[in-house]
Amino acid sequence: MILPMNYINVLKSLDLTGVSDEATFTAIRWPALPQ
Repeated sequence: MILPMNYINVLKSLDLTGVSDEATFTAIRWPALPQ
């Protein structure tokens, strides 16, 4: 799956420093994939 660059940039801009376990990771409101 190839993600658009702007989507990748959004993911990079998210603060993932507080993610220590899968529950926290899953709780993140991930931006929707462009259709």
